[in-house]
Amino acid sequence: MEVLFLTFVFLLGLVIGSFLNVVILRGAKGKTLRGRSCCSVCGHPLSFLELVPIASFILQKGRCRHCGAVLSWQYPLVELGTAAGFVAGAALSNGLPTALLIFIGISAAIVIFVSDLRFQLIPDGPVLILSLLGITAVVLRIWNNPQNLYAAYYDLGSAAILAGIIGALWLCSKGKWMGLGDAKLIFPTSLILGFPASLAAFLFSFWLSGIAGILLMALGQKTL
Repeated sequence: MEVLFLTFVFLLGLVIGSFLNVVILRGAKGKTLRGRSCCSVCGHPLSFLELVPIASFILQKGRCRHCGAVLSWQYPLVELGTAAGFVAGAALSNGLPTALLIFIGISAAIVIFVSDLRFQLIPDGPVLILSLLGITAVVLRIWNNPQNLYAAYYDLGSAAILAGIIGALWLCSKGKWMGLGDAKLIFPTSLILGFPASLAAFLFSFWLSGIAGILLMALGQKTL
């Protein structure tokens, strides 16, 4: 029974991942989600068989059937990443309601990650979804243990302070040190993690980005 459920979750993740690709690419171009999917090069509308996650990419050998344009590896990677995240979330959750919240959080996080990686853009929609999940996480912690009420003040306070620090760094440097998207993102993620884990994540993000920056400069890929 568990294997069947996880298989269903994996397939669901593939379908949601295919939809997330649409959200990412159309969002970057300022387009709405209305209308049929089409090739980004020739504009030919895609059939149902051309939209089957993973399988269509493999059968078409990573190319558009109509114009032969090379398709981005983003399509299968986002689909597989979403499916794997859903399976992990389902396996670690303690019930269907929790699993659904995890699925929503994973979906929003994938849209943010890929949009930031490809277009240096953190869209407001997924950040708002994570913010609502963060508030839900705080409420659930209080619901499960009323003694967590005082801890909730620390969660909210630390999230606001960390967002303020990032915002101040962005403002003082005019965007040269930090992006404004970081200030938007740290508030909901801090609520989801809760204090003091949010502080640890804040510090690790600086350390890891510093290590990444040093490696990129050492390899000649970036300058200071």
